Amino acid sequence: LRSLGLPDQIRTVLEHENLNRGGLVIICGEPGNGKSTTSAAMIRKRLQDYGGFCLTLENPVEMPLHGRHGAGFCLQSTVDEGGFEKALTAAMRCYPTATNAILYLGEVRSAETAAEALRIANNGHLVITTLHSSNVITCLKRILALAKTNNMTDEEAGSLLASSLRLVLHQKLETSPENEMARKLKISFLFSANNQSPVANRVKGANIDNLVTEVEQQNQMLQE
Repeated sequence: LRSLGLPDQIRTVLEHENLNRGGLVIICGEPGNGKSTTSAAMIRKRLQDYGGFCLTLENPVEMPLHGRHGAGFCLQSTVDEGGFEKALTAAMRCYPTATNAILYLGEVRSAETAAEALRIANNGHLVITTLHSSNVITCLKRILALAKTNNMTDEEAGSLLASSLRLVLHQKLETSPENEMARKLKISFLFSANNQSPVANRVKGANIDNLVTEVEQQNQMLQE
C-alpha cells in the first residue's frame, strides 16, 4: 500500500483500526486506472495488521491475494457473469461473524449487488468495492441509483449509504511530464467518519450535489 503513491492521509484511513467495525469503501475511476491494485493492497495490509478473514467475489480475479497474509486469510473466488447476487447470498450464509471480516466485490454492476453491498456494510463487515465513474459525486449517485432499482426506496438507500460510507476514493493515472513511461496517481476523495458526519447527513437527505463543496474542502487538506 505504501508503494502506490497515495497521500499519507488516505493511507491512514485505509489502514485505520476503526474500519474493523465495518463500513463501505469505494475505489472508483475509469477503467485501467489501478482500482483493483489499490483495493488488493488495502486488503493485504489490513490482513497483515489485524488478521481476520477476507472473501473476494470477482469476475475475473485480477490480483493474487488467495492465502495467508500475516495472521489473516483471504479466500478468492471467481463469479460467473450475472452470478454476483447468488454468490453474495451463499457467502453471507456461512460468513464469519467475528471482527475484521472483509468482503471484496470486484465491481458493482447491478442493482442487486449494490443493494446487498449497502446492507452488508451495515452489518459489521468492511465492504471494499470498485465502481466505474468519472468523479466522487458521480460514484455516489450511481450506487444510489443502482440500489434504488432493486425495490429499495430512496429513503432506505440513502439511509444505508449514509450510515455505512467511510471513503470514496477516485483515482486516475496520469503520465508524468518528466518521464513519459511513468504514471502518477492523481486522487480525489470523500471521507465520512461515522453516520453522524456532515457527509452522512447530506447523503441521508439525498443532497448528493451539495457534497461538491465538501469534496473540495477535504481535498484542499492534501495541499496544505
